[in-house]
Amino acid sequence: MRLSALAMLGQYDALAVIGDPDERTRTHNVASDPLLDPVIRGAVERARRTPETAQVRGPLALADGRTASVMLIAPVIANERTRAVLLAARVLRSFSTADAIAAHSITDLLAVDLVRQLAARREALERKQALALYELGRIALFSDDLSETLQSAVTVLANMLDHDVARLWLMRSAEALQLWAAYPQDAPPLGVLRARDHGVLSEVLVQRRVVRVDDVAPDPWVPPEARALLVAPLLDRSRPLGLLVLGRSSQPYSAEDEELAGVIGHFMARLVLVVTRQAEQNAEGASSRVFAEWHEERELLRS
Repeated sequence: MRLSALAMLGQYDALAVIGDPDERTRTHNVASDPLLDPVIRGAVERARRTPETAQVRGPLALADGRTASVMLIAPVIANERTRAVLLAARVLRSFSTADAIAAHSITDLLAVDLVRQLAARREALERKQALALYELGRIALFSDDLSETLQSAVTVLANMLDHDVARLWLMRSAEALQLWAAYPQDAPPLGVLRARDHGVLSEVLVQRRVVRVDDVAPDPWVPPEARALLVAPLLDRSRPLGLLVLGRSSQPYSAEDEELAGVIGHFMARLVLVVTRQAEQNAEGASSRVFAEWHEERELLRS
C-alpha cells in the first residue's frame, strides 16, 4: 500500500508505519528514522502496549526540508494484536478529535494490508519448511553413512531455513556429547563435551524441550559468530539421542522459529535412527554374503 496515498487521504505532511523491532520502518517524507528521537520512541512503545491514539509534540525533520511540530500516533491492530504503529506528522497544523477518528480508518486499511502480507509471508515460509523437510527425507533414503548424512542434513537446514550456523551433537555416553556435523565446517574448540557442564545443553536434555537463547554468552560449544541460538533435543521417545544447535549472527529468533526447531529436532532424531538402522542392516548383509561365499568355496574345495 502506498504511504503517499494514505498521507493525502489523512492530509498529513509525513507518515511512518513502524512495525516490529526486527522489521524495517516504512516512511513517506521523513528524513530519518523517527525512533531515534526518545520522545517519539517512548510514545510508540506506549502505543504497542495500549490501544490508544495520542499526540506528541516535538520536532521531526521531513525529507522536503521542513520540520513537523506535532505528530499523531495510533496502533495498527490486526487479529487482536498490535502489529504496527502509525505515526502521522503535520507542519504548523495540529490534530483534532476528528483527525483521531480518521486515523482509525487509516489504521484499519493498514491492518488489512498487513494481514495480507503476513499471510503471504507465512505461506512462503511454510513452502520453504516443507521443502527442507522433503530434502532431509530424501537424504535419509539414499544414504547409509551416518556422518555424511548428518553433514548434508545440517547444510540443508542452514541454507534453506536461514540459519548462519548449525551443529549437531550426538550422545557418546550417558553424559558426553560428540560433535558429528557442523555448518560452516569449522571445528569448535571441543569435539566432545559433558552436557552437565553447560547450562543450556543440560536444560535441553533434562527438560526435553527447545531452548531459545537471545543473549548469547561465550562458551566452548557456542559458535563464535552466533548472536541468537535455538537448541533442540533429538529424542527417541524419552531417550535423548543428541542436540541440534541453530544460530544466527544478526536476526533474532521468533516463537515460530522455536516451534519449528522442535519439529526439525524430532525429524533429525528419526533420520539418525533410520540411517543407523540402515547401516547396521547393510553391515549384516555384507557379513552374510562374505560367510556364504566362504562356505561355497569350502564346499568346492571338499568336492
